Amino acid sequence: MIIFGSFTFHDPLFAEDPIEAQRRALGGGSINNDGGGVIVAPPTPKPQTKIVYYTSVSPARQWKAADGRMMVGRLMAFSAPKPGETGAVEVIKNGNVRFLRSGAKAPVEFPLEKLSEEDQKYVKGIAKAAKNGPPKAPAPEKKEMAEKPSGS
Repeated sequence: MIIFGSFTFHDPLFAEDPIEAQRRALGGGSINNDGGGVIVAPPTPKPQTKIVYYTSVSPARQWKAADGRMMVGRLMAFSAPKPGETGAVEVIKNGNVRFLRSGAKAPVEFPLEKLSEEDQKYVKGIAKAAKNGPPKAPAPEKKEMAEKPSGS
């Protein structure tokens, strides 16, 4: 037997509407949520903790801008190798330097050319030394023990 025509297949678990597709009938309830339906929501992402490391390449000191303004802060690296690794420390990036001002929570960028000439020379000296990576920790001193005279 051949049947011509069209028909619609309706299954309450597979709704055509994407919003309705989020609903599921439970316990004999219906899609219309008349007492037995539940709306299924996507899982809530877990909060993530992000740890940010800043690398200071100078002690806190007073910095002078070319226009005479002053600030106190540390010169910070844009990038540095992880502890125990080797590599260059980036102090100047695209003509800017980073400072962590006293009392601030995050560093700020400042154009190198807007620092006083003296401070520009200071930063360039640090940047030149930093290209070779962070300084090595000094080796511990070995103390030789004096020989005790025998027979005492």
